[in-house]
Amino acid sequence: MGQRQIIKGVNGSPIAIGYSAAVPLGLQFINYYGGTMPQGRNMAPDGVAARVVGSPVVGTMAEGVLCKSHTAYIQSQVQQASRMTVLGVFCPTSDLRAYAISNANGARPIGLSVYSEPSGTTGVHNLRIQFGGVLSAGGGNGNASAAIANAITNNVPFAFAALLDYSTLTATKVTIKDLKKAVTQSATASFSAAGSGSTGMMFGSELESVVYGDTRLLEMAVWSRILTDDEIAAQYLQIKNYYQEIHGINI
Repeated sequence: MGQRQIIKGVNGSPIAIGYSAAVPLGLQFINYYGGTMPQGRNMAPDGVAARVVGSPVVGTMAEGVLCKSHTAYIQSQVQQASRMTVLGVFCPTSDLRAYAISNANGARPIGLSVYSEPSGTTGVHNLRIQFGGVLSAGGGNGNASAAIANAITNNVPFAFAALLDYSTLTATKVTIKDLKKAVTQSATASFSAAGSGSTGMMFGSELESVVYGDTRLLEMAVWSRILTDDEIAAQYLQIKNYYQEIHGINI
């Protein structure tokens, strides 16, 4: 991936080491955060670099970067798409809602967000995906939302997959996955128009009227298509092995 690593006493940083995602087809963005790695880097083939907003606090590669709602986060150029898959590693740092990825900016109907939400138990969060639209029945704003209860613990890196498909608006579907525990939840809704938000997806923040909690961001990847279960498993294995074998953490 190009980051500096010391392996068995050998400093490999002078060597140009490329990175190939396990699932390159449709990949719009991928980056790993922490250490000396550029926060705005995009390792996807021909991917457009992100913009760093404010000053996310950089930790080790096992810690990622600490993002703050509204003031310190990664602003990507990745657009919301009618079919998309997200694989990320993040965690909240307190008992406040913390965003992994979002384009929410106060506009309604709301766009796509994946975030941790307090479960009511100290230090434990639910994992939620939400996507909004104009409801086919009645014409009001609504959303499709699914959650995995008690999935995330404060300050413990957590790997997820999120899928959004509104290619057929009346059969809009969101899916959220706890990759380590192999737990999946989905929801559907019928919309006449899709929600939207900022022009690019934000990592580690949103721009709603409420300022939420801090997010520790370790990795983020986005595809402009729906990955199969086998593809998700292959990409997760690559990410999991990297963190376990190089940095000693089990995501």
